[in-house]
Amino acid sequence: MSFPVPSSLRVSGICALMAVTIPVAASAFSGGPPDGTAGDPPNNFNCTLCHSGTVNTGDGSVAIMGLPAAYDPGAVYPLEVVIADPVQSRWGFEMTVLLESDMDSGGGDLASVDMGRTQISEGATPDDRDYAKHVSAGTDSGVSGGTSWFIDWTAPAVGSGETHFYLAGNAANNNFASSGDLIYTIDLIVPEAASDVDGPVVLSDAPLQLFPNPAPGRSVVRFALDQVSTVDLRVVDVHGRTVRQLASGSMAEGEYQLDWDGMSDQGRALPAGVYYTVLQTPTERAAERVVLVR
Repeated sequence: MSFPVPSSLRVSGICALMAVTIPVAASAFSGGPPDGTAGDPPNNFNCTLCHSGTVNTGDGSVAIMGLPAAYDPGAVYPLEVVIADPVQSRWGFEMTVLLESDMDSGGGDLASVDMGRTQISEGATPDDRDYAKHVSAGTDSGVSGGTSWFIDWTAPAVGSGETHFYLAGNAANNNFASSGDLIYTIDLIVPEAASDVDGPVVLSDAPLQLFPNPAPGRSVVRFALDQVSTVDLRVVDVHGRTVRQLASGSMAEGEYQLDWDGMSDQGRALPAGVYYTVLQTPTERAAERVVLVR
């Protein structure tokens, strides 16, 4: 199954510091990376096209905050692209959204909220993919720990189906070279909201709650069902990998409260960080961000 958080809940020191064909000085792309390096198909290029850094092996992460559990066609969603790494001090990203049913088509429109920090490379036609990325001032040279950028996403028209978010970025060491950078990528799916025409299972007004949050090693997950439904409840990391299955199968109407002890399915204590609790029924889904502290 796919989730609206990091289909695999699978950015540029600087993805912006990338060259597509020939090596160049790292600062050459500080004004923004070339299109097609967000990890998107058909080439699935990311920042390692130029940089010698590893992918998703550092102690940092990237995330897209503000994504809905399922989008309403035509709605505008304010998004925050977040990158963090404890040892790096320059930042960049590139993001695009495609239709899962047609990877040649853009999944809605991206717009810059702060042109002093971000920019949009628009496709040649309205149906082509857009790329959101940083500008030079948005790399926050010398800022340690991480940064974020704000982008508006206008969801596609009715009947477009699942949208696929590709995000690639670089937590750079600010040495103005292509070495020593840490690359992070994610690949997310956000489905179209289900229509009420066929009488879908309806979750309660507050479908998913966690307490406490931040969670000091343990959190209580609360949700309610208005009728009998097949339920999948799991905890995933920022890369979309399932770390703990909390419930799976048919469940009766009613209110539920389940404990998550901060452990993985293998019985190991998970490291502190950001996770997502994802609740899925055949027609509805909800996701809640939880910060695990130790």
